[in-house]
Amino acid sequence: SKGREGASITRNVDPYGIIRWKGQWYAAGFCHLRQEIRNFRVDRIIGLEPTEHVFERPADFSAKDVLLGSLLPDQGSHAPLVHVVIQGHEHVLNELSQHWLFGHTLVKRRDGEAHFRLDTSSLTSYVPYFLLPYGKSLTILEPASLVLKLSEITTSMALHYERMLSDMTKKEG
Repeated sequence: SKGREGASITRNVDPYGIIRWKGQWYAAGFCHLRQEIRNFRVDRIIGLEPTEHVFERPADFSAKDVLLGSLLPDQGSHAPLVHVVIQGHEHVLNELSQHWLFGHTLVKRRDGEAHFRLDTSSLTSYVPYFLLPYGKSLTILEPASLVLKLSEITTSMALHYERMLSDMTKKEG
């Protein structure tokens, strides 16, 4: 396979599973070079050769858990977790609860509400941008810091487009 630097690396891997995520296929398995379970983007694999080596896949192996474990913030990290409460239409909450970013953090679910435990760094980085496309179909009940971040992002966008609109009408006039 090709490493991140682009150089080809030959390695022996016990392939345990394959999973599709964000439009890409990933193979997960035990890498003998690194002596750990790793993920490999299938489109970066240059060639495959079978070997005589025989292996047994662990009974509790989950390609999804391995992939998400390598992509999401370290669950064992000391980043404090924040209680996030989102109110919305059932189909929106169902979608959020099944999404790779939120599904593993769901604490409880009741009519029109979903409770999550997210790390503080994600609340100010990718979470607000992920929630933006849902618009008014959901409401953040807590924490105030997430509401503030969404307010800052949308205010900034509104000002940007108001300036653009003002410039356009000046040119037309």
